[in-house]
Amino acid sequence: MSNIFPGFLANLRLALFHLVLIFATVAYIIAGAYLFTKIEHQAELDRYQSYHSIYKNFVHNLIYDSSGNRSVSEVENMIDAFTSINFRAFKDGLKPTDFLVPQETSRWSMISAIFFTTTVLTSIGYGNLIPISTGGKIFCVGYAIFGIPLTLVTIADLAKFVADMLIMDPTEDPKTGRQLLVLVFLLGYMTISACVYTILEPMWSFLDSFYFCLVSLLTVGFGDLYPSGTVEYMLCSIVFIFIGLILTTLAVDVSGSVGIAKMHSIGRGFDAMKMLNALRS
Repeated sequence: MSNIFPGFLANLRLALFHLVLIFATVAYIIAGAYLFTKIEHQAELDRYQSYHSIYKNFVHNLIYDSSGNRSVSEVENMIDAFTSINFRAFKDGLKPTDFLVPQETSRWSMISAIFFTTTVLTSIGYGNLIPISTGGKIFCVGYAIFGIPLTLVTIADLAKFVADMLIMDPTEDPKTGRQLLVLVFLLGYMTISACVYTILEPMWSFLDSFYFCLVSLLTVGFGDLYPSGTVEYMLCSIVFIFIGLILTTLAVDVSGSVGIAKMHSIGRGFDAMKMLNALRS
């Protein structure tokens, strides 16, 4: 009994380290999301109102203002000015249809902000939701500087924990060992996830869904495809991202270990003097 207790304490301390990292990362994500909603919520509503006023003035001046005849060049200038406004709105992450009518709600809900902070800290960055205020941009820079290392350390730690659980041996033959199993499992995870996204996103084909999973887990995040829907759906997408990144990190670590071990083996069997003498002769 006395031998079991020290071992239990050692395992408890090890588990606490993993749990503290997970808790710190989750707390950082939620706290950041809350602050982003406070900073960006009203700023986005004000931007909506500004663009809506511009749209109303454009429609009024172009269609309903009959105080005088307008020349073709005047109409073209009005259309060019309104087009530039649309491009500016698109740069702010808004669509022209967003300000056709006055908006009373912001896209910065708590769940959308959590999804945003998750993509920031995992360096995916789909770009579907971005801070548009000066304060939000400054806060995002500081938030990412401290949060990205924390998130990467947490993901790497969990990947190492999984590797230890599987008792990975870097010197094991990758063709017959567990290394190949990890790669197959990662591919299977992406395939199953792609099937689920194909069902949940009616506009996505299986190829679109698999492409989305691949660019997400490689943290490329082009932003041409991104999930949007209910709270439950967004939370599941966040879980998908973290589990997938852990598996990706594990696969890269295992593959890299095997490659390095093979290179060292080749290096140990390489006789530089024999090669030099052969070249001289």
